[in-house]
This record gives sequence, structure tokens and C-alpha cells, in this order.
Amino acid sequence: MTEYPDSLDGHLARPAQTLGAHLEGVVKNVQHLLPATATTAYGDDWLTIGSALAWTHDAGKLTEYFADYLDTGDRGVADRPEYTYHGFVSGLLAAHVLYALDVSKESRLAGFYAVAKHHSVIPTLPADHDNYTSAAERVTSRYEVVRAQLQSIDQYADQAADDLLRIASDDRLCWEDIHADDPSVYKRLLQPGPEQFDDRFYETVLRTWSTLVCADKLDAADIELSPTTHRPPVTRLREHVDSLPDGETDLLRSLNELRSSAHEEAATTLLREYDQGHRFFRLTLPTGFGKTLTGLRAGLELAEQRDGRVIYALPYTSILDQVDGVCQDSLGVEHTDPEYTIHHHLADTRTNLSETRIGDNVSDGSESLYAEVWQSGLVLTTFTQLFESLAGPGNTQSMKLPALQDSVIVLDEPQAISLNWWGLVSRLTQFVTREYDATVVLMTATQPRILEESPETPDPRPLTQQTEACTTFLMENPRVEFGLHSSLARHLERRDEDTVDFETAAQTLLNTTPAGSNTLGIV
Repeated sequence: MTEYPDSLDGHLARPAQTLGAHLEGVVKNVQHLLPATATTAYGDDWLTIGSALAWTHDAGKLTEYFADYLDTGDRGVADRPEYTYHGFVSGLLAAHVLYALDVSKESRLAGFYAVAKHHSVIPTLPADHDNYTSAAERVTSRYEVVRAQLQSIDQYADQAADDLLRIASDDRLCWEDIHADDPSVYKRLLQPGPEQFDDRFYETVLRTWSTLVCADKLDAADIELSPTTHRPPVTRLREHVDSLPDGETDLLRSLNELRSSAHEEAATTLLREYDQGHRFFRLTLPTGFGKTLTGLRAGLELAEQRDGRVIYALPYTSILDQVDGVCQDSLGVEHTDPEYTIHHHLADTRTNLSETRIGDNVSDGSESLYAEVWQSGLVLTTFTQLFESLAGPGNTQSMKLPALQDSVIVLDEPQAISLNWWGLVSRLTQFVTREYDATVVLMTATQPRILEESPETPDPRPLTQQTEACTTFLMENPRVEFGLHSSLARHLERRDEDTVDFETAAQTLLNTTPAGSNTLGIV
């Protein structure tokens, strides 16, 4: 990676960090978050765009107004507080750099929004676009602010700005090319507007923005990302499964043989079918046939092959706690390990950062930040965390999205997803497989037709052919017997009102079940 020029050392990004050191750190993080060979939906190289935005996203901090604000902590030190802001002016400079790099108009506009909004959220784009391109007085006023900022840079930091633009544009743009006296010229770089682009434009904006936000905040927390993903060792899981007892009876041995066959078949099938280009899968096994270990094993095998991660999502925190116990027992991991993260609204989500910190730091909350961006090799989370972070995320929520690159997303118990969400979930799964080359596995005993109902989504491929054999085994060896109360039997036979009231039913349960036991009454 190109080192930052010395001229940037004379300017600060924040009180304790020079602008050059910060920009270089963000560039490094962006290069770790983006795949080396991927292109946007419009054919542009992601690393080229990401690096250009990382270099330019704080270019507006080169003004004397921002320097005075850092010295005083008071935005009122400038004639107008807006002079101390840096998002919009940096976004315009980023758009100019992308224009010089000859990227598509779609990627150029996406880059502008990523930089302009890297401290806020992505708005409803068509409605927001007029705020930058119309002839309204409020828009003219915004460009007057930019003009004052660019003229300040010209007087206060022209050499630093020139060096920054040259490194961001691969020497295709210099400070003399910037329209400091009439920045309204840049409206042309923001055309055509979002309404002229296809559905992939929002996805491109989302990825561009979320990658920059993640890289920026991690560097601000003195966290430098590893070039490889730290995963729990899949060999540990294989050894754990191999050590499970065969069973003391013929019945248990038959059950465990079915579990073992499905377990091995799922991992082998996932690897083979992935290589053939498939990204949607289903793992259908009855309760008690080892779905959790089977899904974990298959996911980790593929993640290891691709240097990706496993995102294991469940509908409820109560079930999530059970799976957490399985993960800790079978993989030998703890919540604070860099290899493993458990993330939901009740969890103490932290990571031991001894191996990920740039320097020596006291606990400052960044342990939680690292865990919440899902950089661990195995992330255990909820449907809410996953899908809300994909559908119109907030600024902090968006930081999870880069972790989806090359990931295996296991949706455990997807039948719990509300019918009202099916269309959204189908679209979001298409988004992550298309944009991040993720793999989706629906894992349950009773598969819903979430993806099959979408004409644009391929039918999920089965990971095991043992489903029917497992179902037959249960029919031949039932695990549960039902005893119907005589009142219910009479009611079903005659369809009359000969039923039992709640108080009598409750007393009957108390009288007929062992003391200290848990009893569920279905009425």
C-alpha cells in the first residue's frame, strides 16, 4: 500500500491523530474489508473505489476552520458553524477523484453519498438528491459553504491537498484542477440522479457507505483488521463429533448412524455444490438428529476453504443460548475470543483485543465495537440483528455488512420468520449472495417456502438425502406418546359442549403429574 505523504502530518484528523495516519489506517482497513478481485454491479473495481474514498473521506478537515474547531472544541469559532463540517465538501472532492479514475456514473454517485454521509445514515436517495443538485436557495447556500472551505484549503493546506488528491487518484488529479471558486460545477458530477439508475444502485451505495464507515470507525478506535479471518478450528469440531459415543442399544446406534451420515453428507455436499455455483441450500432434519452440529460443521468447512466466516442466526435469544452452549463445548471457544462472537441485545458482546490493537490501550469500549462489526470467524446472532442491518441500517448497524463477504449464513429455524417478512427476506438473501458472494443455508425440521416463493431465487439445494430415512425412523420408533383426556375424546366424538373448565383442568394436571415436574397444558 502507498504510504501517506509527509505533508499530511501537519494536519489533524482528531486531537490525538494526524490526518495522514488516520487516512492510511482507513485505507488499510478498506483493503482488508473488500475482496481483491470483485467489481461493482457496474463493472468498476471495488478496491479502486474503496481506496479512493478512504483517502478523500476526510479531505474537508484540511480547512483552517476545522483546525480551529479542534483547538477550541467550539464550532462557533467559525463565521458559520457549517464551515467546520467536512462531509459534503469531502464528498464532492471524492466524486471528482472518481471522475478522474474514470469509474461509472453510478459508482461515482455512490461514492459521493458514502463520503457525504459517513457520519450519518443513507437517506431515501431520490428525495434527498435535490439537496445537492437543485437551484434552490438552500442548495446555493450549501455550495457557498463549500466555496469558503475550498478557498481555506487553498490558503492553508494546498500542498497537503495536492498530495492527497494525487495519491487518491493515482496522479490523475491535482489541487489546481479543483473548482475552488465555483464548486457548483460539481453538480454535474452528481448527475444523473438515483431515479435514473436500476435497483442495484442502492445496493452499491449501501456497500460503499458501510465499508467506509466500518473502516473509519475501527481506525478511530486504534483497531487494525487482520488480513485473514480468525475462525474456530473445524478440526476441533470434527474430533468432538468423532468422540461421541456410538450408543448402548441397537436403537441408539441406529439413531447415531443416521446422525453421522447426515453430518458427513451435509459438509461434503455444501463444498461440492458451492464449487458448482450454487449459493442457496436447505438442511432438513427432524429435531434430535444433530442439525446444530451438522450446520456448524458444514458452514465452517466452507468458511475455511474460502477464508470467510459463519454467521449463525436464530429467531429467539432463548434458542441462541442453547446453541451458544453447543458452540463453546464443541469448539472450545469463549465469548471474548477473536474467533467467536455472540451478538444480541442482551449479550455482553466484547472481544479480547490483545491481538488486534495497534498500540497499548486501556478498555475504552472498542472491545464491543470490534465484536459488533462481526469480524470473528463465527458469529452467533439473531434474525433481528441480521435482517435489520441489511434493510435500511443505521450508521453503526451498517458496520456489520462488510463481514458478509464470502460468509456462510445459517438461518436456523427459519419457519419462525413472520409471513409478512418473507418477501423482504427473500430479497435480502439475493442481495447478500449477489453482492457479497455469501452462501445461505436454511436449517430446520419443517422447511418454510420462503425462497421457493420468489421467482428470482433458485430453489435451495438439499444438503442431505437422509431426511426421509430419519422421518421413517421416528415413525417406527416414536419418541412421544399422546394421551387424550376423556373430556376431549367425548368432545371430538360428539362435537358438543361437554368440556372441562380451566380450574378443573388445572387441578387434574396437579393431581396426575409428579410433584416438582414441569407440565404444559394445551387448551
